Amino acid sequence: MNINKKILFSLEKMLNDGILICAIQFGSSVYSPGTCNDIDIALIVNDLELENFLTTSKDLFCKKYDISLILESEITEDFYFGNHGVYLIEAFKNGILLVGTNIFLERYKQLNESDVEKAVFKRMREYIYILRKSYFREYMDALFLSRYIKFLKLSLFLDGYFEYQNSMKLDTKDVLFFYKDNLNVNLENTSILEKKIILEKIWKRLREKYS
Repeated sequence: MNINKKILFSLEKMLNDGILICAIQFGSSVYSPGTCNDIDIALIVNDLELENFLTTSKDLFCKKYDISLILESEITEDFYFGNHGVYLIEAFKNGILLVGTNIFLERYKQLNESDVEKAVFKRMREYIYILRKSYFREYMDALFLSRYIKFLKLSLFLDGYFEYQNSMKLDTKDVLFFYKDNLNVNLENTSILEKKIILEKIWKRLREKYS
């Protein structure tokens, strides 16, 4: 997916007007552009210019853009965005800079690996919540499946097989092959219930390690 030139022009203008600190493309559109469903962009906005930003950016982004709006003053040592912890900083640091200077590279030269692991583990609790709900609400199966491969990727990170960014760069084929070839777990041609049971077993092991 390519970013609309009109959007890039508008971001550049907001940067020059002092509204925007920087804009960073991150997530699947960066490390797996052929399979992504949308384009994640983090917009770091000058606190004093928030109202101007909201006025200027109205109707700028269509549905294919997933925008994370962050105020400059919110980028602190205990950074948290929604239900995302400090691991999101790694995604921002390794993203594509669209305009400005990557403020995350300046302020977070090196993250504590333990803090990243704890934040990822906490994030995975949400995936387990979805999994458990889906046992009794079939309509949530689609949501579960949308998180399934990502759960497996994050598990490989928490188990120490890959660094965070490298785990997120794995595609589905890579993940399935790694589990089969290195962990003797065949995830191919499994029913949705079998997928859930496999994740339950992984989650039990991770809880014993990180709780």
